[in-house]
Amino acid sequence: MANLQFDSLHSVHKQHIGTIQTAQTVRISTRNDISEVLSVGVESFVSSYEATSGEVSFYGKTALRLVYTDGVGTIGSTYNADFTANMASDCIDTSTKMIFEVSVLDKNVEVDGNTANINLLLEISAWGYVCMDAPVLQVADDMFVLSSERQICTKADVFMLPTVIDQQLTASQSIQTVLLAQSVLCPTSYSLDGNVLTVGGNAVVRLTYLSQNELVTDNLSFPFSTELEGEFDTDSTLCVSAIVRNTKVRLDISEEQQNTTFTAEISCLVRVEACQTQQVRIVEDAYLSNMDFDFSKKSLSTTLPVCSMVTSHKVEQSVTLPPQAKLLTVINSNATVTQTTFNDGSCTVKGLVGATLLIMTDAGIKGHGVELPFVCTLQDDSFVSGCTGGCKADVTDFTLDGNVASVTLGICLYCHNTTSNTVIVSAEEIPFDKENLPAIEVFIANKGETLWNLAKSLHISTDELMETNPQITSPLEEDTRIVIYNKL
Repeated sequence: MANLQFDSLHSVHKQHIGTIQTAQTVRISTRNDISEVLSVGVESFVSSYEATSGEVSFYGKTALRLVYTDGVGTIGSTYNADFTANMASDCIDTSTKMIFEVSVLDKNVEVDGNTANINLLLEISAWGYVCMDAPVLQVADDMFVLSSERQICTKADVFMLPTVIDQQLTASQSIQTVLLAQSVLCPTSYSLDGNVLTVGGNAVVRLTYLSQNELVTDNLSFPFSTELEGEFDTDSTLCVSAIVRNTKVRLDISEEQQNTTFTAEISCLVRVEACQTQQVRIVEDAYLSNMDFDFSKKSLSTTLPVCSMVTSHKVEQSVTLPPQAKLLTVINSNATVTQTTFNDGSCTVKGLVGATLLIMTDAGIKGHGVELPFVCTLQDDSFVSGCTGGCKADVTDFTLDGNVASVTLGICLYCHNTTSNTVIVSAEEIPFDKENLPAIEVFIANKGETLWNLAKSLHISTDELMETNPQITSPLEEDTRIVIYNKL
């Protein structure tokens, strides 16, 4: 009787949980009556969640950047609003680690006196690191085993770590009134020392302000570095991205008339996906000299990190302004990735860049919205067809020269590959009697037969088969005469 040994294997894979749409209405009251809304910038993100058996509830924030006129001047304000939603799935349990991406599908504004009702349609996509466990057959000394080394993701975690980045900056002109402050963070490097994660990268603050009653927008970039504490495993592979929650500006008022220095306070969440992998030996088939098995098998999925990269991409496209309009500045720029496709050695990213052009017309200042499609192809030998991943695009610069818009995008891409491993979870013994076999067997093996299948059918090792038939290859290139000496 065979003494088969089984041990539990824990495998983790990243799975798309679902996508939902939810409506959100934000009511904003201003000091003065709103004559006309010029632009609304919207950024939404999920800040926390609670997973239970079969369902996840999540909580998010929406940051709105409102620019309007009150009939006298141009005013900019920033507001925050909360939203909640939930999603059901059989694969969710209390151990599921979740990731959310939020995009704004539609927005419209209704104005009544000093109140603006902003109606939003949000699309929320959710992914989860799902755990699977199964008993798997172990290698035994007296068994003939077909096995292979596989890399398995055995643990995954997701951290949402808050941090604040302060930076003193200098505007190109004297700041009279700040209208808008928008920030972008592109992490490019990280290092782990115990439980301290140091993240570095490039930051951009896009500041729109009045200077001597003229609209000015400065694009100010600088390197950043921040230290974050978490329960990290030092042997984990990390994927790091940043979500800007809001940007505050503190003016450094001087006694002189030229107030150009200010401090940008960028509040953000650093999202860290941490995956641990290990090499395990998977038994694919087995037999004994006097026994076969009827195996029951199960497929275990696992997700392995492939690579991550940060790069920049230029978009140049003509835009059409209303007749006789004069461009004042560009505000509330954003980028949305709509499709990410992996091929062998390359990845194609498609999306849209949106922005509001503030223009001067005969009727005064107006907001003119534009949308510019973009396509970016990234090259990396580790990309293979079938990879999946996430991509975030941020506008780091947007200028207009005549009717040609020039946009610089910061693109953060990470990809992973999900594979399935078939494991043996149980076995039924099928005894084989060798006593009545002849001392010598000669037969013809068919073209295409493998060394393993031949040895298994004869209940001998592959080494024993090769000893008497050194000429055979695996698989057989043609029908081949096989000679076997049975040990009676």
